Amino acid sequence: MNNDEPTEMPVSELGLGRRRNRGCFYYGFITAVCLILMLLGGVLLLVVVGGRQFVKVLEENSELKAAELPVVVSTEAQIKSLTTRLDTFGEALEDEKAQPPEPLELTEEEVNQLIQSENQFKGIVYVDFEPDRIRGKLSLPLDLFARLSSVLKGRYINGEAEFSLKITSQGLLDAHLEDIKLSNGKDLPIEVKVEFRRENLAKEINQDVDVVKIIKKLDRIEILKDKIRLVPLRKKAADQVKAVPGPIPSGDEFEKAVDAFKEDAKQK
Repeated sequence: MNNDEPTEMPVSELGLGRRRNRGCFYYGFITAVCLILMLLGGVLLLVVVGGRQFVKVLEENSELKAAELPVVVSTEAQIKSLTTRLDTFGEALEDEKAQPPEPLELTEEEVNQLIQSENQFKGIVYVDFEPDRIRGKLSLPLDLFARLSSVLKGRYINGEAEFSLKITSQGLLDAHLEDIKLSNGKDLPIEVKVEFRRENLAKEINQDVDVVKIIKKLDRIEILKDKIRLVPLRKKAADQVKAVPGPIPSGDEFEKAVDAFKEDAKQK
């Protein structure tokens, strides 16, 4: 590896492969939140600094013990109900002939139940919602980066981060860091924080064509106290008017309209 040049790690190496037994919308929603937080754990550092510096930054800011994240209890029936709600909402968004569904609202507890039902995220990510902000707790195992250096094996990046999440006018996700804190009290280098704030943390998600198709059907994402609301894009009033057929004219009305057209043509 050339340590003087930034290196980027593919998302696939984080073990974030798509779960084929889930719907596209389920995959996009859960992965969006988790991937953004995991990127905060270190992946973007590969863009900011070279390989050797990246290992050094991770080693200096990591711990030998994983943080204990809050655990939410859920049953198989609850998870099945939640995934069905997500998939039904996603299918309704994709149905071009149907009217957009009602907004989907999920509580903080429900989102964490879904996250913790996935082995690849369980014990790694926990989220809570504040107005216009997503606050996430993270305990990222650095075994994911052990191929870069064996010193990272068995270590963890533990901390909290806050980021905004919205949909742009182009129908893409936009996520930007607002704050990040490490649980060991250490602060990230200022140049790293500056670079984080410049980056759209959802850019990897915006590369997924299937997910973007769904996002483009959403008008906005509302981050409220202890819940998140996904609001579908409503059809424009003009489109709705066109979709409603006008009354069929009577025979007399039709003939009068034809005569008026002919008279107008003569005068021209």
